[in-house]
Amino acid sequence: MSEARSTTCFACGYDMHDRAAGDLCPECATPFDPRPDLPGAGWESHAAFWIGVLSIVMLVPASFIALLLGAFAVFFGEMPTRACDYRATRWQRRRLRIGFACGLVAVSVVLVGILVSRLLPGAMNWW
Repeated sequence: MSEARSTTCFACGYDMHDRAAGDLCPECATPFDPRPDLPGAGWESHAAFWIGVLSIVMLVPASFIALLLGAFAVFFGEMPTRACDYRATRWQRRRLRIGFACGLVAVSVVLVGILVSRLLPGAMNWW
């Protein structure tokens, strides 16, 4: 099922129905992108961002929870980027990237901690 072509400026909402792809919007000078909006980008970008930040916060008190939250943040942050036939706002893309990065850091830190604790058991008893 193909999605309908967008006829509004993505930045300001100006009606661009008679413009070609790449033409500048007369209101805000944003190039016209006729691709449909990325479905679910609003909630997925919020989910990726906040779950990623929470996974970083949970690293010290509960590393298992940080591992799970980090995996969810990576999932939500990476999933919409595969859909290149859609357009997403700059802030949606930014939140997706930040959430993905935070989740990846949290998962990496927990996995490195597990690896270090198995290889060097005394290294994790520093307190």
